[in-house]
Amino acid sequence: MMFKAGDLVSIIDDNIQGWVVKVKPNDVVVVADEDGFEMEYEKRELIIIEEDSDDEHNLEYEKSLDSGNIDKDSVRRILNPVKHKKDVVEVDLHIEELVEDHRGWTNAEIIECQLDKFENVLNAAFQTRKRKMVVIHGRGDGILRSEIRKKLQDYPGIEVHDASYKTYGQGATEILLHK
Repeated sequence: MMFKAGDLVSIIDDNIQGWVVKVKPNDVVVVADEDGFEMEYEKRELIIIEEDSDDEHNLEYEKSLDSGNIDKDSVRRILNPVKHKKDVVEVDLHIEELVEDHRGWTNAEIIECQLDKFENVLNAAFQTRKRKMVVIHGRGDGILRSEIRKKLQDYPGIEVHDASYKTYGQGATEILLHK
């Protein structure tokens, strides 16, 4: 089976889907999951779910637009705002970075979407043994920042600080993930 960047694939023996980032020599395929975490798989471990279109957005989003039936989960981007550095994960939770169109969403729906993304990335950071995570939540009224810090109280053995003002301004939280 031939894979190309942008193909939506499923891992055969696991309940994981993602998008092909690149194909390496020796039948190795780099796949990014919905949170932007990249993993390597052998070609024989993958099946194509949908072929990629010319743009970088989920085909389900296009289908929803065509039908006029827009599902909130289908508007999430393939290329999520998660950046990976050596032992650091950086995630931007501004709603504009998470969904194509949030018109008509209530504030509660927006916060729920942002917190879901935060928890998914945090759990993936633990699973991939990252040492630090930076969450960009913005300044705003501080509601998202408060909710994030409230959720972090459920995780023992981590340290929470304001992220570097010089790098992120006032709208980011740094989380040190201890092993």
